[in-house]
Amino acid sequence: MRLTECYIEAFGKISGERHTFRDGMNCILGDNGSGKTTLSVFIKVMLYGMGEKRKQSLEENDRKHYLPWGAGVCGGSLSFEAEGGLYRIERTFGTKASDDTFALYNAKTGKPCDDFKDPVGEELFGIDAEGFERTVFLSERNMTPKSDNKSVSAKLADLVGCDGDIGGLDEAMKALEEKRKYYYKKGGGGAIADAAEALSAANERLLSLERSEEEIARISERLSALQKEKEKRQSEIKELSRAKESAILSAVGASNEQKHEKMKKEIASLEARREAILSFFKGNVPSFSDIDSVSAKEQEAKRLTASEDRDSVDYGGLLEYFGGKTSDEEVKSIKESLTRVAKNAEKSLDPDVKSFRCAFSKRIPDEQEIASLIKEAREPVKASVPSKLTLWIGIILALIGGGAGIFIPPLWVLCGLGLVLTLISPMAMSLSRKKEARRRSDSVYTFVSSIGDRNTGGEEPLETLIELRGLLARRESLEVSNTADDEEAIHSFCSKFEDEGGAFFERAERIIARYEKYTSLLLKEKYRREEGEKRLSQSSALQKEVESFLQGFETKTSDPISEIRAALHEYTRLTGEIVAKRSEMTTFALEHSIGEQKTEKEGPRVEEIEKNLFSVQSSTDELSRNIALLERERERLSEELEARDELLINAEELTALLAERRDAYDTVMLTKKYLSAAKDNMTARYLGKTKERFARYVSAINGESDETFDMDTSFGISKLEGGRAREAEGYSRGTRDLYNLASRLALSDSLYEGQTPFLILDDPFTSFDDDKLAAAKRLISSIAKEKQIIYFTCSEARSIK
Repeated sequence: MRLTECYIEAFGKISGERHTFRDGMNCILGDNGSGKTTLSVFIKVMLYGMGEKRKQSLEENDRKHYLPWGAGVCGGSLSFEAEGGLYRIERTFGTKASDDTFALYNAKTGKPCDDFKDPVGEELFGIDAEGFERTVFLSERNMTPKSDNKSVSAKLADLVGCDGDIGGLDEAMKALEEKRKYYYKKGGGGAIADAAEALSAANERLLSLERSEEEIARISERLSALQKEKEKRQSEIKELSRAKESAILSAVGASNEQKHEKMKKEIASLEARREAILSFFKGNVPSFSDIDSVSAKEQEAKRLTASEDRDSVDYGGLLEYFGGKTSDEEVKSIKESLTRVAKNAEKSLDPDVKSFRCAFSKRIPDEQEIASLIKEAREPVKASVPSKLTLWIGIILALIGGGAGIFIPPLWVLCGLGLVLTLISPMAMSLSRKKEARRRSDSVYTFVSSIGDRNTGGEEPLETLIELRGLLARRESLEVSNTADDEEAIHSFCSKFEDEGGAFFERAERIIARYEKYTSLLLKEKYRREEGEKRLSQSSALQKEVESFLQGFETKTSDPISEIRAALHEYTRLTGEIVAKRSEMTTFALEHSIGEQKTEKEGPRVEEIEKNLFSVQSSTDELSRNIALLERERERLSEELEARDELLINAEELTALLAERRDAYDTVMLTKKYLSAAKDNMTARYLGKTKERFARYVSAINGESDETFDMDTSFGISKLEGGRAREAEGYSRGTRDLYNLASRLALSDSLYEGQTPFLILDDPFTSFDDDKLAAAKRLISSIAKEKQIIYFTCSEARSIK
């Protein structure tokens, strides 16, 4: 398989580039950042596509990394020879895989073909994109061949086309590891630990239930003792209750006498307070309606004598402000002037009005004057008479000279002169017409300048005249009247008054608004004065009635009416309460035979009996609470004992489950051991050939042939020294890169014995010293005789000619 050409439409920072490739060595020398790695990745994605990666890192996600830096479609084409044919792959890439396109063409016929299916690289080399990249791409950053890629393993084991066997083995190992983790996890987790923990919990629960049986027996004994103690306390409560009843009956009589005496004292206190209020009224208790009537008269008197309202205050201020400075007629005239000025200002903002004022700022011409200019502008521009005469003279001289010159040769001069005049006459006529057109244009511009300030630069004279005639026809609607007199009148009007400032139009409107309010308040003020005396007379009469009423009481506050009303409320309340108390006392005396013969009664024993009763009742309640708690605990323990049989069955099941899971875990571990051994045996089949090629390449570069190496099934390299193996990671950077380069070349030889692919080398020799670099360049040059090599470097010293 051989690459022949590629074209990059847009990929990363590269756009519109074409590269051709020849057999053998293709050395591409360029500075860092010039796009060498981008070109190598482009070749890979042309063969395999980009796929759909979720990686966020630019280094790991080709789609994010290599979408075009500027505008343009990401993609291009790659041409190659394979199996005797010449083909071209065309691809474009979008932001996701579903947006990508792919097409394969037969380069000889130029028609689409399906000789290879996408991805083309897998059908050509029998390996996926990841395995291809790990074997064909050699770079400073990706030299190690160590890989667990299953397609690489399948290819080397001659299992191409059935790599599912290797994949199945890997999947089986993965499934077994998942199963192992299910049964046993680091830190003590897993299904085995779960079963053991559940069995331990079940056994612990059974042991707890045995202790519960013993606890139930102890609770039953305690309950029996508490019940007996409770019955004893209840008997004591009955005896104390009967004693309390007897003590209360003996104390009731004395208590009733005390209560009756207390009622008498309360009634006497209420009557004394009522007598004090009756003294305030001087024996003449008013009604609530009398008080309300007097209060209403007082309020009406105050209202009638209230101070001037707001309108009256405003009227006084406005009267002082105007003071005969204006009249209704002047205000009306100023309002009309304001209207005219406002309309004039609004009209001045019209674009047509502005155009009219600009065009006719100096004078307004006659319509006939513009019409004559329009007529002249519309007439065709004709050549001048001298220029026309020159043409005819030239024609006549040419004819005469031409006819007579046959017989008189000297007359040929007249013919030549005539021809010259004939030739120059069109130019003269053209200049004459241009001069006439310029004259007309200058005439129009002179006219326009004479009537106004209109700028006519760049306009056609005829269009300018037609527009002016249109403005003149609308003169009546566009002319702005002179409002200087109105403005002067407004200014003069405003100067009569003191105001807050601002434009005199705004001042005039404020003054007029005040004047209109002043005229309306003038009528109100006239009416107010006529009503004033009448209100004062009515207020005086009402005030006398109020004073006459208040003389009947000994008031002390500044609000006597409220004081009288409060005293009346208290008098009424006390009277009702006295009546009720007297009735209650009479009824109580009749019910308890107050005033009849008294008997001696004992009283102090009731309190003592109640104290003892409370103590016994409290201890009984405590016993009841303890009994209820013990009964609930016994019931709970009994319910737990009911689940003992189920726990026994569960413990047996958990024991069997634990044994089953331990057996399964042992089986998984044995299976993993045997599968791992089988995989290593399979890999060892092809390891010898790769190892032999590796030693040959190391010797070619390092110059030593007696070194002994070992290679494991994951392509890990170790060197045998002093009877022990040392891994390659323990050597210097240059030595590690040497081993890794030899491993990759050996792996490529073993992997691609049939369809030999090209090699892509992206500056893999940066850590080599001069001797190793020279040997490596010779080795690569020799390999280039058998394989196509595309070699990128940024150093002239590392380039291969």
